[in-house]
Order: sequence, then structure tokens, then C-alpha cells
Amino acid sequence: MSSYITDPANTDYDFGKGFNYAVWTEGSVVTLTNVPWNNDYRDVCQFPTSNGQTLDEYIDSNVTVNDVIHNISYIKFNVPVRINVPFNKAFMYNYLRVQNPLQPIPGTDTFKSYYYFILDVKYVAPNTTELVIQLDVFQSFRNDFTFGNSYIERGHIGIANENAFNNYGRDYLTIPEGLDIGGEYLQITNRRDKIMDAVASMYSIMVVSTVNLEVDPGTLENPVLNSATGDMTQGVPSGANIYIFPSYGEFNTLMQNYSQFPWVTQGIVSISVIPDITRYGYTLDLVSTLHGVPFYKLSETDLSTLIGRGKYTELFVDWRNSSDIINNIPERYRILKKLFTYPYMIIEMTTWGATPIILKPESWADANAKITEKVSLLPPNQRIVIYPNRYNAKPGSSIESYDFNGKTEYFDDGGDYLDLITQVTNFPTIAIVNNMAISYLASNKNSIAFQNASADWAQQRALRGNEVSYDQTNKGIQASENINRLQNAGTGAQAANQNLLLANNQAVTGIGGVIASTGQAALGITNGTLGLGGIAGAVANQVIGAITSGNQQEANTQAANITQTVSRGSNAGQNNQTAYVNDTNKSLADWAARGDYENSIAGINAKVQDSRMNQPSSSGQVGGEAFNLVNRAGEVSLRWKMIDNASIRRVGEYWLRYGYAVRQFATIPNDFMVMTKFTYWKLLETYINSSRMPEGFKQIIRGIFEKGVTVWADPVYIGNTDLADNQPLGGITL
Repeated sequence: MSSYITDPANTDYDFGKGFNYAVWTEGSVVTLTNVPWNNDYRDVCQFPTSNGQTLDEYIDSNVTVNDVIHNISYIKFNVPVRINVPFNKAFMYNYLRVQNPLQPIPGTDTFKSYYYFILDVKYVAPNTTELVIQLDVFQSFRNDFTFGNSYIERGHIGIANENAFNNYGRDYLTIPEGLDIGGEYLQITNRRDKIMDAVASMYSIMVVSTVNLEVDPGTLENPVLNSATGDMTQGVPSGANIYIFPSYGEFNTLMQNYSQFPWVTQGIVSISVIPDITRYGYTLDLVSTLHGVPFYKLSETDLSTLIGRGKYTELFVDWRNSSDIINNIPERYRILKKLFTYPYMIIEMTTWGATPIILKPESWADANAKITEKVSLLPPNQRIVIYPNRYNAKPGSSIESYDFNGKTEYFDDGGDYLDLITQVTNFPTIAIVNNMAISYLASNKNSIAFQNASADWAQQRALRGNEVSYDQTNKGIQASENINRLQNAGTGAQAANQNLLLANNQAVTGIGGVIASTGQAALGITNGTLGLGGIAGAVANQVIGAITSGNQQEANTQAANITQTVSRGSNAGQNNQTAYVNDTNKSLADWAARGDYENSIAGINAKVQDSRMNQPSSSGQVGGEAFNLVNRAGEVSLRWKMIDNASIRRVGEYWLRYGYAVRQFATIPNDFMVMTKFTYWKLLETYINSSRMPEGFKQIIRGIFEKGVTVWADPVYIGNTDLADNQPLGGITL
């Protein structure tokens, strides 16, 4: 049994029921023409065109050749058809339209044309030409299908999407493209905010001291040293005192006025060059001192409200619409907002301290390039942290803020906050020189005074000892002389007594002799045996003996007197010698005592003189990084950079022709157009919701869009349009 269906003969219509893309019935008109698209479907055209022209009107407007089919012709796949057109004329065309004027057939058929690509032309006879044709499925069935929600890999809908730049491009424009963007970025503009500048004197000086500088330091003769009373800086207590000098002038006054008080300045443990203190809203209280140094201290009232205070600066208001940015993009590519995203544009934030950060423009959820500066002034680890405000913040995310005396202070900004920062660290630190000689003298003033008093006392004690010894020796000499006088007087008295005794004895002896002589005389007389001559001789002998004895006594007395004189002379000589020795010893002792005193004083003076050779000491410390300060680079800098011009052209031309990577499901417009002149589509998964065509043709439609196709708004645009002359249509969203 056959499988075909037999129908009753058509007796109502001359056209019959068989006209379609496979059967050309009698009376069908074949029109030959040229079109700018071809059968590889890289380009197709949307009809009606942007000017409202249909495809048939477009074909009729061209120079064409028409031929009427007089017999039914069956069009089989890859089977040629024959028309009554000379070869030379048929050879000039690449497109064919077939339509039957008898259409539509009431109740079932509608008027429909079928379109074919002429693949080859063959000569058959002078008026017969054979054509190898291929059905143009897209144009033949353009109005017989609609797309469903399909996965769009790439296309101009990414450019035309009115929401493309929502959230600064993060919602749609951050899809990687895989395009070559070159190796270097070029700076296109920058914005800076000066933080510290030595040339412009944009800095303050912070002094941290363990000594209270507010107290009168005294004098060298009466130095005064008081320990620090402690301070609080940014809510952090410190045992040291903190002093702020708004400029070098005040600090220089400190150095000059306190150069004579090293016992005070040696208590300074840190001197830092910091940003201008008023930059962060701090106020200073002037503290006058007895020596006229204008010290400044942070206001205690402000300190309680300045914890965490930052400086908020809008460095580039509405920068994405600024001519400084836009004018650095060639005009033909300014439609491409994706150039405002990473990796095609970057923002470098740097403080020129080897800690730059790279920002993705689309991730900076702020239109005005707002940055936040937070500072920690209390040593050690002083630093300024700078971060982009609300970087990587979700739209509508909460911002932690507090009200301080009517001023809003921000903390966690809902973005990366302190996780993405650049810093100014390692503040320059300086030292001041102390006169250690003065400091030594001040520190040893009491001990030096004690040493002077001790030397003076030693001298006075030695001299007094000399005086006592001298007086004692003199008293000894006087006593010796008195004893000698007494001894001499005694000796003389004894000699006189002896002389008197001897004289008396002699007198008695002489008298006795006389008496004896007289008795003898009497006896002789009596006896008559002794003469007068014997008596006289005896008496004479007695007298001579008496005289001799007297002379002897006188001699003895003279000898005693001589002995006394010699003794006196000897004692006097000894006393003179002793007195001389005493005088010379006292003179020597006095000289030695004075010499010892002078030597002690010389020793004290030598220590004082030596102290002046003490090496000067320094307070504070030398360190930190001063390079940026002195080279006017103490700043935060935002530097907008883009890929080089060659890369912009390379990337830009590609996007203008093929659009952005989309990679999401969306519904394709019925007319396929999202741009004014041409629209590129590349689908990864194509859904056709409804169709009036065989499944094979549906697959052809899917294949056309999944391999990538450009739909043109008018045939005249194909191959004749500048890629930049193609603007988005309104109302297109993803």
C-alpha cells in the first residue's frame, strides 16, 4: 500500500493547492536579483527595513529579470531548476524569489513568497538556463517563528542595555572578554591631595617628653626637673606629655630657648614631623612658659570627640562624566562604557611610599572619587591610612557613622574599608642636641659644692693643726728655758751655799788653828820646850792653807759658774734649734696645707673643665622617611590609567562589531534589532517558542544564531557602514 494521500481534484481554483517552497505551480513568477547577504548567514537583513521597506519591495526596486513558470516544477534538494532566461542574463544574479500571483487561496493559504540563493548557473540551451538554488530559510520563514528565552553569549544587546552601567558597570560589564589589552597602562589624568610638604611648611611637629616642659626649668645654679604628668591623645593615655608645634617657627623657639636647659630637653623621647594638625580638625591650646616658649597641646575637649576622626575628600567630582577622562578615549569608542571597567581602565592610589593599591573603577561605588584619611599620631607606629570610600560596597549597604558635635564621622563604610588601604608610614623623626657639660654641671652642682666645702674644711683643719703644733712646741721651748733658769738658779744658789759653807768652815778651821796655836804656845811656854819661830810657822801654814782653800772654793765657784753658763748656752742653742725647726715645720705644713687645698680645688675645676669636653647628647631620635617630605611628594595621588591607544582600537573595533560578552539568558526582540544599523547575535542555547516550518528549518535558524549572525536594519548598510555609526535603540534592557 502506498503512503501518499490522495486528494480529490481541485476544481475550484486555477492555482491549486501545491504552491510552496518545494513546488512551483503554473503561473509562478521567478524573479532574479542581487542581494548583499549570502548563504553562509553571517549577515542577514531585517525586513521591513528601518525605512519601512519590505523584502519584496526591495527586490522590485532593484534591476531584476522575471520569468513565469508555465509548468509545475518540483524543487528538490540540490536538484537544479530550469528557467527561460538566457545564460548570460541569469549569470548576473545571486538571489531568486518565487511567488504565485493567484495566492492566497481562501481559507487556507496566504500570499507568500519564497527566497533562494542562486548557487550556480548552468547553460542548457540558448533560452534555457539551469539554476542550482538553496532556500533562504531565514527570509522565507522570518515571520513564522519567535524566539523564547535564549542564552546569549555575545552581542550588541550588551551595549544597548540601558542598565549596562548600573552599579558603575558591575552588574553587566565585568564579564571577561579574553582580548589582548597590551602590556602597559597609560596615565590619562590624576588628582592629588597634599598631606605634607616641607617647602610649603605644610607640617606640624609633635614632641613627646618624659619631662614636664611646662614647668620653670630653673637655672644652672638651681636646676628644676619635673616628670611628665601624662596626656591622652586620640583616646589613648600616655605617661609622657605630648606637645604639638604648628610649624617650625615654634619648634625652633623651643630649641633656642631651651638650649641652656639640657637637663630638661634630655627628657624628650620623640620628635616627629606630622601632617598639619589642623588637617584633621584638631584645635590647639597655647601653654605659655616662664621662658617664653609657645607650647601647644591638644585640647582635651576635642580629644574626647576626635577618636577615629577622619578626613573625607572628594578628589574628582563626577569623574566618570568628566571631560578629563572622556576626552582621553577616542570619540568613536566613547559609546563603549566597558572601557570604564577593569582591566581596560584602572585607578592607582598611591602615597609614593611603595604601598600603592590598584582599584577597579567599577568596584568604586562612589561617583566623586571620595577618599577617607585616618591618622594615628601617638608614637610608636604613627601612620596615616587612606582608603577609597565605599570600595566594593553593595548598593544600599549600611554605613557605620556617628555624630560628633554636629559632624558626621564614618567608620565601616560598607565596603572593603581598612582591608584596602595605602599608607603614609614611618614619619620623619628628628633629634635635638643637648649640652652635656651644662647638664653635667647642673646634675653635679651639689656634689661640686660639697667637694669645694670639703677642700676648704681640709685646709682649715690642716692650718689649725699646724697652729696648735706650733703653739705646743713654743710652749715646750719656754718650759725648757724656765727649767734651765730654775736649774741654773738652783745650781748658783747651791754653789753660793757651798761657798758660804766652805768659807765658814775655813773660818772655823782658821780660828781653831789660831786657838790651837795659842794653846801650843801656852803649853810650850809652860813646858818651855817650844820656841817663838815654831809658833809663827804653824800659824802661817794655817793661814796659807786657809787662803789656798779659799782660792780653791773660788775656783770651784768659777767652774760652777762656767758650767752654768755653758749649760745656759747649750740650752739656748737647743731651744733656738727647736724653735727654728718648729718655725720651718709650720711653714712647710702651712704650705702643704695650702697646696693640698689648691690641688683639691684644681681637681674640682679640672672636672668642671673636663665636663665641657663631654660629647653632646641628643634627645628624640633620627629616623623615619623624609624623602617624600622634602621632595614635595607627601601626598595621596589618584592616577587614572587606560590601556594604550593601539589596544583601545583593537578592543574597541571588536566591540563595535560584535558587542560585549553577555553570557546570560534573555529574550531576543522580535525584530532582532537593538542597534540602529546592525546588531550582532551569538547564542549558546536557542529556544524557538513557535514556528510554522519543518524541524530541519528550525535547526537552521538555531544554527544561524548559535554560530553568530549580524542582523542589518537595511541592505544598504551591509558592508557600507562605519562600525562606530551604530547607536543603541531605546528601551533595550537585560
